[in-house]
Amino acid sequence: MSKYDNCVNEQIDAPVIMLILSDGDKYGETSTDKALEMANESGMDLVQVGIEVSNNIPICKLMDYGKVKYNRQKKQKSQKKQKVKEIRFGINIADHDIKVKNNKVIKLLNKNNIVRYVLELRGREISYLDLAKEKVKNNIIEFENIAKVGDIEVSKSKSVCRISCVLKPFV
Repeated sequence: MSKYDNCVNEQIDAPVIMLILSDGDKYGETSTDKALEMANESGMDLVQVGIEVSNNIPICKLMDYGKVKYNRQKKQKSQKKQKVKEIRFGINIADHDIKVKNNKVIKLLNKNNIVRYVLELRGREISYLDLAKEKVKNNIIEFENIAKVGDIEVSKSKSVCRISCVLKPFV
């Protein structure tokens, strides 16, 4: 975004401009009045897009400024920051409960959220680390067609071991 984005039609105060037509062809230097007349005839706007460095002449283009503004806002809206959601469960979770958790993960991925899939081992359960890794691997297979599956990470503290995997939705 340049500092000239807001100079449209009569806001351009230079007497002479470098004009670019709506199809991208270079028209050349012309008076601002003539360019505004051309813009009105074609139903377009005259928008300043920059300044020619050597002559210090504004570069203006014939375009539909409302459409450009709309597309810019639409693009900014679609680039919203993704939220990271976390789904946690233990090693002794029942099959039905894991299906419910997996359905929740699918809903979150469809809403374009990043999901951290975490299996927690507490106390004596830490001795079943290999079994827990297998359980996570078997469960994340279900998400490979709707999300990019990250590496399985293991983080240990004194009483808790967390086996996690990050799932990023395909955009």
